[in-house]
Amino acid sequence: MSIRARLSSLAFRIAGPVLIVCILGGIGLYTAVQRTFSQFAERQIGQLMLTIADDVYSLCDGSRNGLMPAPPPVDPAEARIRKAYVQDALEDYFRQKGLEGFIIAGGQRIALNKELSQDLAAALENSRSDGKVSTLLHAGKRYAVIHTNFPPWDWHIVLAKERTAYASLTHDIRSLWLYIAYVIVIGFAGLLVALEETVRKPIRAIIDTVRKGGQPKPTGVAEFDYLSGQLQQSIQMRNTLLVNLEKTHFIYSHDLHGNFNYLSPSVTAILGYLPEEFKTHYSTYLTDHPVNREVARRTTLGIQGKQQPPYDVEIFHRDGGRRWLQVTEVPVFDSAGKVMAVEGIARDVTEAKRLQEEREKLITELRKAMEEIRTLRGIIPICASCKKVRNDEGAWQQIEAYITSHTESEFTHGICPECVAKMYPNIKMP
Repeated sequence: MSIRARLSSLAFRIAGPVLIVCILGGIGLYTAVQRTFSQFAERQIGQLMLTIADDVYSLCDGSRNGLMPAPPPVDPAEARIRKAYVQDALEDYFRQKGLEGFIIAGGQRIALNKELSQDLAAALENSRSDGKVSTLLHAGKRYAVIHTNFPPWDWHIVLAKERTAYASLTHDIRSLWLYIAYVIVIGFAGLLVALEETVRKPIRAIIDTVRKGGQPKPTGVAEFDYLSGQLQQSIQMRNTLLVNLEKTHFIYSHDLHGNFNYLSPSVTAILGYLPEEFKTHYSTYLTDHPVNREVARRTTLGIQGKQQPPYDVEIFHRDGGRRWLQVTEVPVFDSAGKVMAVEGIARDVTEAKRLQEEREKLITELRKAMEEIRTLRGIIPICASCKKVRNDEGAWQQIEAYITSHTESEFTHGICPECVAKMYPNIKMP
């Protein structure tokens, strides 16, 4: 099955929305958790840096161990020794805490890390945030930075810590979401397999059975069983209709070039040809009757998608005779609205044509006879003695002349036996 067919399948249409909802829900949940975790991490790192800043200040004023802060020494030599001692303590503290930083005193930068690069030091110095924790991105690394001051010695201390404290937790969260995504994909695949077994296969079984002309069987799914029952009823009605229809009709289909690609078996009973024999161009077995001149035009219009009214054609029978068919055709369109074929049904009207021709012939003969016959109508005045008839002009005519003028009849004269006996009594009639 092609990718397009799979995407348009019933199983994918059912499972697709489920997958989309799961993905959107997962993305939304991941975003919410990530945002909550980021806010938590920001608060923790900020609190940590503030605590470190307090510890650094305590190291500078001597209250690191919870004692009273020592007053700044007055003697310059003692002050230098005290500052050197504090710098050593800060270096140890920076190593223990994994800090980066330096002291700015008298416009000079005193490094607290031997490995601190000049470009990072310059970036840290320019990241002042008025006692608040800020974030610095440098050389692909993220640093939490805070600036603090020690006024007694006019020191400006810059503290930075790479933000890796929650890297493992972040990795765990990402791993969790990858696992969830994996579960969603597996679940989607399982749903497709389940739908394949419970939905698509039963539908495919029903479709294949109907295509083969059989009766669909129950599948165990109530909705499908209902459809199967409806299909069975429709198929039975269709078969009954076709049995009665195929006595005088056959069904066909032809492509856009006019070549038949389907013929129902009843074509043999009507025209004598096997379906395989008749699968040629529609014009192959047309007679030379003038009515067939319209067939090409109507077929062309049907191929163009224009519905045509029923029309008659005369076809050669396989035995050499001729048959009249009444044809009804409909264009068949694809999903894009283009004509892909023309389907039709042909009805044998040969007997009806013969009866119609005989009826028309009889009517014509009757009309001709009526025209040739002139009838006597109304009351005819006739003399009771001499049997003369008075005509329309009031003149009296011999009855023979009157009838001759009003009909196509002619008279010949003779004597009846009674008159012979009366006029010629001596003559004996046989």
